[in-house]
Amino acid sequence: MTVILADQQFSFLLKPSGNLKLARALRLTIALCVSLAIGQLTGYSDWGIAVGIDSLFFLLSDAGGLYSTRAISLLFTILMSTGLVALATFVSKFLIIKLILTFFSLFFAGYIALYGHPGVLSGIVIGLFTLVTLYLPSGGWEIASERVIICLIAGVWTMILCLGILPLNPYLSLKKSVSQCYKAIIDYINQSQNCSETEELKQVSKLRETLQNARQDWALNRKLRLGNTPLGEAVIILIQDADHLITSIVTLRELVQLHQQDDQFITVRILVDDAFHKIALFCENLIKFLWNQSVSVDSSNLKRIISAVAQQKQLQQKTIGDQVEDYPALVVIEQIVSTLETIIRQLDCTAKTISQIRNKQSINHPEKDKILSAETETLSQFRWFSGLEPLRDNFTFDSSFFRHGLRLGSMTTLGVAIYSLTEIPQGNWLTITILVVLQPHFGGTFQRFFHRMFGTILGSIITPILWIIIPNSLILESINLASIVLGFSLVPFHYGLAVFFISIFAIGLQMIQDGGNWEYAMVRFLWTCVGSALAFVGGFILFRSNEKEQLSAKLIKAISASHDYFNTVLSVYLGTTPSDLNWILKQRQKTRLAYFNAQAALQQLSSDPNTSTAEIEPRMTLLIYLHQFSRSVSVLFAQLEQFTGTEPPPELATFVEQVNQFFSALIPAISTQTLPPPFPNFESSIQAIKSHLHSLQATRLQEFAMQKNDTPTRQILKDYTILGIELNQMLDSLNSIHATVGRLV
Repeated sequence: MTVILADQQFSFLLKPSGNLKLARALRLTIALCVSLAIGQLTGYSDWGIAVGIDSLFFLLSDAGGLYSTRAISLLFTILMSTGLVALATFVSKFLIIKLILTFFSLFFAGYIALYGHPGVLSGIVIGLFTLVTLYLPSGGWEIASERVIICLIAGVWTMILCLGILPLNPYLSLKKSVSQCYKAIIDYINQSQNCSETEELKQVSKLRETLQNARQDWALNRKLRLGNTPLGEAVIILIQDADHLITSIVTLRELVQLHQQDDQFITVRILVDDAFHKIALFCENLIKFLWNQSVSVDSSNLKRIISAVAQQKQLQQKTIGDQVEDYPALVVIEQIVSTLETIIRQLDCTAKTISQIRNKQSINHPEKDKILSAETETLSQFRWFSGLEPLRDNFTFDSSFFRHGLRLGSMTTLGVAIYSLTEIPQGNWLTITILVVLQPHFGGTFQRFFHRMFGTILGSIITPILWIIIPNSLILESINLASIVLGFSLVPFHYGLAVFFISIFAIGLQMIQDGGNWEYAMVRFLWTCVGSALAFVGGFILFRSNEKEQLSAKLIKAISASHDYFNTVLSVYLGTTPSDLNWILKQRQKTRLAYFNAQAALQQLSSDPNTSTAEIEPRMTLLIYLHQFSRSVSVLFAQLEQFTGTEPPPELATFVEQVNQFFSALIPAISTQTLPPPFPNFESSIQAIKSHLHSLQATRLQEFAMQKNDTPTRQILKDYTILGIELNQMLDSLNSIHATVGRLV
């Protein structure tokens, strides 16, 4: 058993963390080789090497994604790094000032991790430039100017490599933004079929994030141009189309998954799975169509599937006979058909818009004016410096990013003090190790610690062996250059493997300069051990957040959001509030975001080596059933499109009130770690609602026989039959949530 747990705990050592990207390796190769070649041709080989290495560092901060995000992140990293290089050059000989600069600069490098992946990469690069310069000999204006010029040249060269293609195609970023929206839809369809509910929610969050990024990219592009452009108008329409499409697809997925175990839906489920495949293919063709490729964007195959599903509805209607309990299946199939028809209309509309773009025609969209006015009003107010608000909001000890900045600043300052006082050579490896190993949460630090040690040990062993068995200096220099490019290319793929190649470069560079002295391998290994140990201790002890308390707070927010979402939708069915689709959509997104944050907090807790499996299971179970409850609410939300506001069933208000009491008692129980009150008795209200709907279904069967179509009974059943089905789903979820909280506390 111990061996199995150990294998699970250290499985990350062999598991890649990303994908191999040839474009990244090619860009790094060009950055280094061109710099070296120009340096050789101009007679400034040292400058060529320095510019090449600096370019590699700057390229590390390129997080990819939207053009605007990459441009802002790269420019910020280059300017901050250059400024700190100049300042560090002047103060590196004064120990006290050197330590003060180390603390504040590295605090900032860790603090900007609040901006997500781009912030983390930018902080690492800023920290690298600062720590390396602080280790170098100090200098006056001449040396500082030389280092600043090298940084700026490397920065401009990096910007050209990453962003220089834009002037050749000014609308490239807009097309990429739209393509990413529809590519995210394809990924969701392909991946959500065989994934867990947790993974599916991550896909939905990714869909919404892609839409938001595309809208911001449109806003930035619009600020750079005078007046409206045809493509700019078309892009915002295509983004809005993607938004509508996502809502319909997610609704269809939830509707089918909640009822896929029912016998009446076996054939329907197969047909809907085929429809999802055709939708993904259609979206793929839309992307190709946008990029002027010759493809067919025909929805006839999808329409045939809808006809097949509609036939299933007719078969249900013919065979329903006196079996009143089968009537709900008929209503659900009708809802599936309606959702599929909405998807097809949206896809055809999107294809028409792209066709008009390709033919350079004016955009003829039925909701063009409404979309453009709403989006322009919102996005044209995009503020350049709105990014400063997170820095202000998180400037408190309660923020995990603030504490991470303090932790990183403190430990790197300690590292600078150690190598400055001991005067052991290559002390910058100590501080660089602390910088890259110490992560915002301890689980990440734990993994980076072993990755760093694994890569450094192998590199320290292999490099001296290579230098012994290969006497040719040209071959050794080639191995060195290839190692640094490989190392930087592999950072997103596998950090331990990247450290191995970077170690070959770092050790090999010193051995080339010092005649093959293999002791540098031992020095690097020593400093890596000390730096990793300091990072591990700092991450474990210093300003460490309580992962369990954070997860409890996130769970409470997720429960509260689900409760609000439930009330927002059910209040429409009760007739107490009018249907406001935009407001309900916001509540739905708020619920998904709260769940996603709770899932992220659970992942951090589970990656902590001190966390037992007994602590993880009830929290994971609670999240799964909470998500199941919210999905039932989402199905009811989808039904509101056909809701006419007929009289609600008796006891529905009682059921809603009981659910409110249940959630109101659940949150204090988790906060105070006390047992929740006994599970409420929903039986009477549920049975009253079921009996009411069954009597209506019996009446409707008689109307079938008399061929009466539009009757009040039919409309009431269309409004509330799915609600009656989902009440059972909700009740099962609430029962499981109650039992899980009892085990949790």
